[in-house]
Amino acid sequence: MSLVAYAVMAHGGFLGLGEKLIPIPWNRLRRTADGEVFVIDVDEKTLDKIAGFDKDNWPSKEAANGFWQKP
Repeated sequence: MSLVAYAVMAHGGFLGLGEKLIPIPWNRLRRTADGEVFVIDVDEKTLDKIAGFDKDNWPSKEAANGFWQKP
């Protein structure tokens, strides 16, 4: 059995260019009332500040949680 360590969201860029990938720990996500989608309560400025990661170098679960540590 395989486990999913975190979700990933693409942010920024235009038409797929210049966007960054941001790992989202499961404890940051919540399901909508109908259970059809996950949402995250975070503002645009916070997403802009998160460094993101390269599509060829995915972080470990522990490293993914570190993206969300407050400075």
